[in-house]
Amino acid sequence: MPVPTTEIVIINSNDSFPTPEPLLSTFKQIKTLGVNPSFYTGVEAENPKGGFIIVQWDSYEQHQKVVKSPSYTDVVNDLKPVLSGQNPTGTTEHKIYHVQFSGPAVAFDQPVTEMVIITLKDPGNHGAVVDILSKRSEASGNMLVYGQTREDENKYIIVSGWPTVEAQKQTASKPEVAAALRQLYSLADEDNLYSVTLTKGS
Repeated sequence: MPVPTTEIVIINSNDSFPTPEPLLSTFKQIKTLGVNPSFYTGVEAENPKGGFIIVQWDSYEQHQKVVKSPSYTDVVNDLKPVLSGQNPTGTTEHKIYHVQFSGPAVAFDQPVTEMVIITLKDPGNHGAVVDILSKRSEASGNMLVYGQTREDENKYIIVSGWPTVEAQKQTASKPEVAAALRQLYSLADEDNLYSVTLTKGS
């Protein structure tokens, strides 16, 4: 059975990240290829030059089928300047991850989405890290989900949804959550932590 796959593009720009409209318009054209993925874009809360493009595919195979389509290059032509460093954003760097999350990523629809990227300190820590994240996911009512990246099996992406950044910080300071985080970071290094408000395409 196909497993939903989320494509996450993280962009660091020399200029302000573009408004959602042109990006969402570009991704809307992908639907002409016979697929109907959900897509989001947003700017990092504390860095106006940092942006995200997120596409939720029905499966990784569906994603690859679209990428290999003869029309794909034409459909995403408007997106190329953002990813290649040309105008209008002067992009200097981007990273792409593909993740099969532990459950539906409802965090993308919340006012604030927190995204944490971690890398295991030792490959043998997979089981312990998944156990910690699974318990945190259950405690959050599945508002927190996680998954390994296809690009690096020792790298995990964790997303959670919040009404505000302050609410996230208050929760992280609670003793039981702080203890879980200490345990997690004894097993894995935090590569990046982002807070973003995402806009969903129609």
